[in-house]
Amino acid sequence: MKTPEKRNTTGVIDLLSKLQSGSIRPDEVTTEERRTCVSYLRLEGYTQEEMAKIFNVHRATIGRDEKVVAERAAKMIKDLKPQAVVAGLIAWAKHITAKAMKEKDYALVWRVQKELVDELTSLGLMGRRSDGGLAVFLGEQGKTVYVTHWGNEDPDERRALPAPQDDESEDNN
Repeated sequence: MKTPEKRNTTGVIDLLSKLQSGSIRPDEVTTEERRTCVSYLRLEGYTQEEMAKIFNVHRATIGRDEKVVAERAAKMIKDLKPQAVVAGLIAWAKHITAKAMKEKDYALVWRVQKELVDELTSLGLMGRRSDGGLAVFLGEQGKTVYVTHWGNEDPDERRALPAPQDDESEDNN
């Protein structure tokens, strides 16, 4: 029987290694642990049949696990706010950039900044201002554009600008 107590593991890889070595049996893995492993194994290219063998369950059980994981991910995405996405991406970029600068890896600095701009642009959260600067769109649609100058930590370098006009309103002026 599966026990609800927390297992002393370091993660999915550790749990899968223990399953493979036989130090734990498939019936000792909790449903939540199995679902976490299923997510990982799917990313690694495993089929439902292969995962079912690992956990000694029916293929349909793995299918239900994947459905639950997908539903949870969809809910998380639905609940995400653009500000949280932007904050996470910028924090990640600043951390990696600082480390790369310390190591004088300027190629990595450039790549991280480029990827940050690409990601924010693909999410519709960044664009170019008329003066060539970069604008991060954090306000509700049509309200505020916050401009961040990359690499400058001076809070005075951040200012709010009016939202960009769409093409139709610019033609009417």
